Amino acid sequence: MSDALAWLKEIRALVFDMDGVLWRGKEALPGLNEIFDWMQAENVPYLLATNNSMSTAQMYVERLAGHGVTVPRETIVTSGIAVRDYLRANYPADVTVGAVGMQALIEVLYDEGGFTRDDRRPQVQVVGTDLHFGYDDIKRACLAIRAGAAFIATNPDTTLPTEEGLVPGCGAMIAALVASTDVQPTVIGKPEKYMFELACQRLGLLPHEVLMVGDRLDTDILGANRIGARTVLVLTGVSQRQEIVTTGIEPTFVAADLVELLDRLKAARSESNEQ
Repeated sequence: MSDALAWLKEIRALVFDMDGVLWRGKEALPGLNEIFDWMQAENVPYLLATNNSMSTAQMYVERLAGHGVTVPRETIVTSGIAVRDYLRANYPADVTVGAVGMQALIEVLYDEGGFTRDDRRPQVQVVGTDLHFGYDDIKRACLAIRAGAAFIATNPDTTLPTEEGLVPGCGAMIAALVASTDVQPTVIGKPEKYMFELACQRLGLLPHEVLMVGDRLDTDILGANRIGARTVLVLTGVSQRQEIVTTGIEPTFVAADLVELLDRLKAARSESNEQ
């Protein structure tokens, strides 16, 4: 291994984005099964962190199982789960919460989180991606925020990749509410720090001991850089190598895919065992 990658020997856990890293659309990406087999064999802890709040942890467990990968639910951190944990850490248990979002977000806040739902005058207004977002949703959330509700957003992604192309994401919904309230939200998902800090807390590790594996410079890499984690950009999703120069966002290193990343990790583990 080159001296430039010697720090890999310090890595004790991995955090993976999913879309564009583990799969693209419905297709698993090269190295998916192999890297999970290696982590299990080497007892390497990991988490799977996504800005998507439209799927539950169980849905991701089942999707991975469909690709031949078995993961515990506890390894999944969606932006909805991160919002739930943020609310638990920063608000009393009896706080009233309003929500705009898909069923997965509703379940994680009310069924799992145990928060009291109030869509008229909540103390906290949560906004996540909602494929059925319309005027009534804007009006309801706008009135809540103008009445003093804390404005919490799952993630800032302005677009959502689909088979048809890029369509409006949570950031577009946030923009409508910012325009109608003049209030900026507290954003929980990537690239804000909270989701990465939560990952380190769950792993019980310091940021420099964690490797964030992502395909987007402006979310995965930027957010992990902000807390001092090591980062690898895989070129199987959104961002490409030339964008490092244009954005000024620099990963710790770049790998073509999970196959190359796994080769690097194996080499680092082998060198550590020999010393």
